[in-house]
Amino acid sequence: MNSLSRNPELARSLVELGIDSISVMPDTLLEVLREVLNVEQQLGRPPQGAQDGT
Repeated sequence: MNSLSRNPELARSLVELGIDSISVMPDTLLEVLREVLNVEQQLGRPPQGAQDGT
């Protein structure tokens, strides 16, 4: 099983591919969120939801 809880790099790959919805287990939420925000920053993208204020 190659889940985000075992492989946060998978979150990086999904964000780079433009995936904007990822399900995670509660115990990995903060780690995955940090990774997603980091990748979005590196790609020069605003965090999801920032465009429409949600």
